[in-house]
Amino acid sequence: MLVANVADDGVAALVAGLADWSGRVVATALVDDPAQDLPKVARGISEQYATAGGPATALLGRITATTPSATQLEIHGLDPHGGTVPTRLALAGRHNA
Repeated sequence: MLVANVADDGVAALVAGLADWSGRVVATALVDDPAQDLPKVARGISEQYATAGGPATALLGRITATTPSATQLEIHGLDPHGGTVPTRLALAGRHNA
């Protein structure tokens, strides 16, 4: 299993070349898309980074709020029913998310 941040261009290019690999990919990305668009974005990522082992699992994060001491996110892809999971990081900034 490979966990890869496909929001990074270099990582995305590497993972795109693994179509014949028998392993599985967990594709992560921090996105700015509206919450209602996340299921569609996740489906696209699952298909784009599929391998011989099957479609990628997409885990998408979307920042909903920031303060000097914390970052709040919604994580899409953890809930099997397609909902988002609210998360609070005790670290500030997009780079920590």
